[in-house]
Amino acid sequence: MARLFGLVMMGIILCSALLIGNAFADAPKIVNYQGYLTDAAGAPVSGANSMVFNLYNSSVGGVLLWSETQAAVTVTNGIYQVNLGSVTPFNLSFDQPYYLGVAVGADPEMTPRQAFTGTPYALGLAPGSSVTLSDSSSNASALSVSSNSTNANAFSVTKTGLYGNGGSFVINEPTNNYSAVYGYSQGTGAGIYGVATTGASAGQFDIGGASNSKPALLAQTLGTGNAGRFTINNPSSTNHSIYTSTPGSGYGVWASSASGIGVYGTSATSNGIFGFTSNGVTGVTGRADNVAGIGVYGVNWASGAYGYLGKEYGVYGNAGSMAGVRGQSSSAYGVYGSSSTSSGVYGSSASSFGVYGVNTAATSGIAGVYGRANNTTGTTYGVMGTCAGSTSYAVYGNHDTTNNYGYLGTNSYGAYGRNNSSGNYGGLGGATAGVKGYGTNGVYAENSSNPSINAYLATGTYAGDFSTDIRVKGDINREYVAGAPKNAVPVAYGTVNSNGTFSSGSGNFTVTWTGTWYEITITGESYHYLSYQTVANTIGASVPRFATTSSVSGRLIVSIFDLSGNNQANMFNFVVYRP
Repeated sequence: MARLFGLVMMGIILCSALLIGNAFADAPKIVNYQGYLTDAAGAPVSGANSMVFNLYNSSVGGVLLWSETQAAVTVTNGIYQVNLGSVTPFNLSFDQPYYLGVAVGADPEMTPRQAFTGTPYALGLAPGSSVTLSDSSSNASALSVSSNSTNANAFSVTKTGLYGNGGSFVINEPTNNYSAVYGYSQGTGAGIYGVATTGASAGQFDIGGASNSKPALLAQTLGTGNAGRFTINNPSSTNHSIYTSTPGSGYGVWASSASGIGVYGTSATSNGIFGFTSNGVTGVTGRADNVAGIGVYGVNWASGAYGYLGKEYGVYGNAGSMAGVRGQSSSAYGVYGSSSTSSGVYGSSASSFGVYGVNTAATSGIAGVYGRANNTTGTTYGVMGTCAGSTSYAVYGNHDTTNNYGYLGTNSYGAYGRNNSSGNYGGLGGATAGVKGYGTNGVYAENSSNPSINAYLATGTYAGDFSTDIRVKGDINREYVAGAPKNAVPVAYGTVNSNGTFSSGSGNFTVTWTGTWYEITITGESYHYLSYQTVANTIGASVPRFATTSSVSGRLIVSIFDLSGNNQANMFNFVVYRP
């Protein structure tokens, strides 16, 4: 039986890294151990021996916390040296006593175990470890870092992994009034300075407590400078220097001034101030508590034209010989008016149009005037026109270049359109038919670039007959069970290369290979395996492999295994349905 005299030597290989500025950045958790081995008679041993090293939480009995086998340890005149952790990495925090047991060859583990002392516990400051101040009454810092260097940071945090924060500062005591992060500078530099280069926020300030009334970000100055300044230096950026949002009843931006302007916005090429809302309230609200005041007032200093909101009229505009109110939009409403008891928008003119809308877009399908009725009950109108004279039109449209015209609301037709050159016409909403088309087909559409490609709706045989592809942006449903329409086409499908790149498919998804599985993000879908039907199959594997699916954080997970259950990278295809 061998006898062992051991000594933990040299401590941790990475100890020297503690003396340089990048401690633990690349160093492994490895302990250098040296021992002296003799045979049963006390003579030193020489040769190569298989040795097993075990760490326990007790000198006798206890729990086995870590173990590794080194198959050929060189022993010379009884002396050997090994790097513990080089075969099986340490998964320990080194925040408690550990005891080392050693077994040589087929011999049982030798006793007594040897205690780790001193240097190995520097691993308690390795990546993934934590520093804890257990004394709840202490006023000292759990970790204090200082630097007298002219240029170096006192404390630096670098994060290169895919997930997790670069640094986390948390106060778990709900009655604590101190800051989770406190930055202070006596010089001209920033107390807290954040930089992001890959799409993340340079700084993010959140309050998790629902009852906390404090601001997430508080900026104030006793000097003459700005309390806060937000600048986008990239001239091609389409984002906002300041973006505010609140899900409550407060204001996204609230500004007050005793004598000046509460909010002042200027822009050389776009809107000085732009307001947007997605939940039905106003994007910009102006309030005047004095009866003579104006909620929102705008003036053009060059022309003298002006307009205001929130006085005698909801909107009032005065521009001399031009339009009193003019709204322009590239994709939405130029002017939007709403009223619960009267007209949403009212226009009056003694010599021209009461309301005049112009389509300046070069594409088709954009209306000069657009009306919509959202009520599903009663008689409502998207656009309604009335006329006092019997020869007038409620709504009249004229095409100036060809004298073709169309009108809505005459005595004979709900809607009537006529092409002078052919006499063809169509009526919508008349006394006889909801939609009436004159000619061979109920409704006929022609592709101008290829007259042979046509579409027919409401023919004698089909509800719709299309001779080429049909493109839709929404779902296509089919009633497999009466009264219960379901999606009839996949949400997404495709073929993915083994390295996670897109090969072919619907094109509405992106794929990431994590080194263990594939993560698929489907545009517009929050994927969960219980809400979707998914099929995935491997392609081209020389040995049998199979694919499984699951979900995490709204993404589809595809894992591929061999018959031994090992994760594999392999080309596959998939299809996803939403029932």
